[in-house]
Amino acid sequence: MAAYNKIGFLASSVGGMSTTVGQGRNRRNFGIGDYVRQLDEAGIPAAVACNDGNGGIMDAINLILKGSKVPHVLGYRIVKPDEKPVEHYSVPDYLREPKEAAQRHYRLLKPVIERKVDLPKYREHLWWFPVNEIRAKRAVDEKTGQKEPQFNDMNAWDWMGEFCYEFALLANHDGYKVSMPQANSGEPKIKELDGVEIDAWKQPGMQKFLKLCAERPEQVCVGLHEYSWEVSDDGGIMAGYPTKVGRFQYLFRACDEMGIARPNVIFGEWGWKHDTVPPPEVAIPHIRQVAEIYARHPQILGAFIWYLGPYNNSSQINNLTVRLLEPVTRSTLDWRFPDPQPNGALDIPTESEPKDKDKDRGKVNPNISVDDQTDSTNEETATTESRFGTVKAIYGLNMRSVPSTDGGDSTIVVMLQDRTRVKIVAQAADRNPASQRQWFQVEVEGFTGFVAADYVVLDG
Repeated sequence: MAAYNKIGFLASSVGGMSTTVGQGRNRRNFGIGDYVRQLDEAGIPAAVACNDGNGGIMDAINLILKGSKVPHVLGYRIVKPDEKPVEHYSVPDYLREPKEAAQRHYRLLKPVIERKVDLPKYREHLWWFPVNEIRAKRAVDEKTGQKEPQFNDMNAWDWMGEFCYEFALLANHDGYKVSMPQANSGEPKIKELDGVEIDAWKQPGMQKFLKLCAERPEQVCVGLHEYSWEVSDDGGIMAGYPTKVGRFQYLFRACDEMGIARPNVIFGEWGWKHDTVPPPEVAIPHIRQVAEIYARHPQILGAFIWYLGPYNNSSQINNLTVRLLEPVTRSTLDWRFPDPQPNGALDIPTESEPKDKDKDRGKVNPNISVDDQTDSTNEETATTESRFGTVKAIYGLNMRSVPSTDGGDSTIVVMLQDRTRVKIVAQAADRNPASQRQWFQVEVEGFTGFVAADYVVLDG
């Protein structure tokens, strides 16, 4: 079954969630409910989450209650339980033992979420986000040199894993589904990227939580945020990929290395920056780039664009995001991506990679519209006599428009299946000077583009 765009919207109890589209007699209001209903009619899952309110969520639930079988991805988070924001509704008590902290946090949140959205009635349809942007490291006080206090001086991610495990057990017992810990973009820490002693995902507590996610994929999943922190069309959503957007791949790699099934993942917040989004003509191509990556992984359930609501007493982000409602809906109805693979290949180095460049090493395998006018004249390619080779990549190999995986102009022309025969017309160095990767410019079945040389076995 072809995959669809999984990137939808994060709504609010107080934000405007509709806009005017069309001209003249065709002028009409288009809102979050239209996004949900149109996708439902097409049999495509909508992705809607909400802070405090239920806009979009109830549109989907009402359709489900009327008999819709479309598996919409719905999320909920408590931000302001009453009139004033209370930080501890999103942040657990790190000074307590993880199990005790989980019990206290559960008792605190459960009556609020039941009052806000009558969750017991709809719990089987909603993913609950009990914590948000949790402590990723223990900061050091510049004056005293002391780290932030933590129960028993535990590693922050070890503690958080234990907390998530215990909270999930409580929630599941009462029939709730949870997505945790909703870590900030660029988190958690990874040894090769951030110089930590051990990847956060491999901390004992996190391993325990990930095993629970593997055992209960319909009840417990990993919650993350992915922002690029860059809005411009030059770099944009792929700025720093895959260390910000795409960082989920380090989670999947860690699970592969630990022998744990890859968990389901929900991105409770997704986008560019905390206070702005680009205009639709820039945003939609960006969304497609990431949608294609997510589509390769069936474990990714959904992502929610931040934000259809006010931020820091300003409605700017809402006024900008609302313009994406109709074009995202239209695009989601139109886009189709290749069938997802159970363990889609990753666009990051893996410990199991053979060092021999004639061996396959697995890559991300999204697909993008074919551009027959791909221009590679700006690349420094070393021409060579035509040779032939065979793709060696179990999960497929991306043919790219330029010899690089970095930057917004590096798009995917087509995905080549394992054992595809290719004609090699030139060789090129990666356009990123820091990379040692070599690329082949190849022709196959009418397409021309660049593939990583590591994944092609040359004839002879």
